Amino acid sequence: MVCGGRAMAERLTSHPDVAKVDFCGSTLVGQSIRKATAGTGKGITLQMSGKSPNIIFEDADLDGAIEGIMDAIFRNQGQICSAGSRLLVQESIAEKFFAKIRRRMSTIRISTSLDKSIDMSAVLAGTARIQRLVDTARAEGADVWQPDIEIPETGDFWVPTLITNVGPTSTVVQNEIFGPVVAAMTFRDAKDAVELANNQRYGLGSGVWSENISLALDVAHQIRAGMVWVNCYNMFDATGPFGGRKETGYGRQGGQEGLMNYVKPKWMPFDKHDWTERLSDFAAALEKWSTRQFGIIDENDVPFGNPALVVDKSPKLYISGKQVAASSNYVYQCRTPTGEVIGQIAESTSGDVAKAIDAAHKAAPGWAKTAPHMRGQLLFDMAENLSYRVEEFAKRIHIMTGRTMESCTAEVEKAIERLFTYASWADKWGGRVQEVPVYGLTVTVNDPIGVIGIVCPEEYPLLGFVSSFAPAVARGNAVVVVPSEAHPLSATDMFQIFDTTSVPAGVINVVTGGQAQASRVIAAHEDLTMIWHFGDAESAFFVEYLAHDNCKRTWCAHGVQRDWMDNEQGEGLEFLHESVEYKTIWMPAGI
Repeated sequence: MVCGGRAMAERLTSHPDVAKVDFCGSTLVGQSIRKATAGTGKGITLQMSGKSPNIIFEDADLDGAIEGIMDAIFRNQGQICSAGSRLLVQESIAEKFFAKIRRRMSTIRISTSLDKSIDMSAVLAGTARIQRLVDTARAEGADVWQPDIEIPETGDFWVPTLITNVGPTSTVVQNEIFGPVVAAMTFRDAKDAVELANNQRYGLGSGVWSENISLALDVAHQIRAGMVWVNCYNMFDATGPFGGRKETGYGRQGGQEGLMNYVKPKWMPFDKHDWTERLSDFAAALEKWSTRQFGIIDENDVPFGNPALVVDKSPKLYISGKQVAASSNYVYQCRTPTGEVIGQIAESTSGDVAKAIDAAHKAAPGWAKTAPHMRGQLLFDMAENLSYRVEEFAKRIHIMTGRTMESCTAEVEKAIERLFTYASWADKWGGRVQEVPVYGLTVTVNDPIGVIGIVCPEEYPLLGFVSSFAPAVARGNAVVVVPSEAHPLSATDMFQIFDTTSVPAGVINVVTGGQAQASRVIAAHEDLTMIWHFGDAESAFFVEYLAHDNCKRTWCAHGVQRDWMDNEQGEGLEFLHESVEYKTIWMPAGI
């Protein structure tokens, strides 16, 4: 155990002999740690800020909910990352409920921590920030209410505060205050409540209060947070995973899910990649990394085969269930190992990638709600359709890579097997019941992440492509995939397989072209949930560096090449783990 300031922490986290970093603190410091560890191959868990909602439905036990709110926001003076600092109350009971909470707040006793008969004591970091944010709320037209209670004359004490008449974009609604201040809004119905709850860049905890357990569970499943407490709040146990989503961070603490952050596959080495010297020249290095030479096809280049039989094909992308032309007029040549041209590949622009991400976002909610059995059936059908064209796909890989037909046929057959594997997993990895010392039911569900950007490996052009998207799709995610840059034709051939399998529009989107350029756009995109990157170590550095801004979750190979033909390396629990966000739902029972 060592003590020190930010400089010491940065030196510790960036040290090449540190293999894992687990951070709990502010988002700004977490972002700096993400930058400091970019490209190093270190495991990283971030537990940062929160702005958790407490949702009160009209059929809730209102007195019980009041006590839950007291614990959620005023416990420890609101200085808890999971504090319920947003209050969402159904319109039909709002006036009555706000009157109840004001009466209850008037009974709070504040004194020094040596007094053992108190509800609140002094705040840790002073009151200046709290004062500034409350003043901002008043300036924005909010109503600020504080009970008329005594506080000590000296010390950093703050009176518990209820702020009403605010909107979803109000400063006190969007920013963590880290003090005993709760911002309250009203909602009409469950759909409205979920939208307000998720309209936030943080995703740590949430409370749902209702006597209708069906309603409560439906809302709990839709909230994008790491923990949901039903008719309770701030319940914890070491066996139940704790952690958040979005800018709250990623990774879990507690339970076997938390242990996953401290292990790696036994076949995988830990290679140190020290890119600290590159940070000083980051701008120039990034420009070099993201620039490639491409242009309109040379009319003197004739595609491989009989020129008389060649059809002038327009290279396409696959976005929102359709084969579409790229926004640019640029293409590059796909060549055999001996340099012969065998096809043209569209060079995606940043606009194309943005369209693909938008299509995935539109598809993700519906796909996540699709029954796991049906998701598995789609992958079974995809495998069946691919099985009719083994020889065709094998010949394409043979021409692109120069490998033997035997090797290429084995790759296609392994891709079919992998689709069957994840089709089987689709409805058999949904979560588990947690053994906690609370009477009732506590479960961890494996929620879809949302939209995942995937940069495929260069080797095994078909198998690497299938092995990358199949687990993500099986677990209810929508994907934007960048296939092998050198050998992309196997991926574009799959467009017809997607069409004949009736893949829902936007679930699988494919953008071809330079992986460096596409990776740069994906890594910097603010509305992407996660990135899988199976490219080289230098590219992984830039992906993780650019992803720090909104702390999106990343999974990078850091130059470690997998044997995609080996089931231990190319499929399994590791891929399923990276396809989900763990959500713990607490449902205590009894009177």
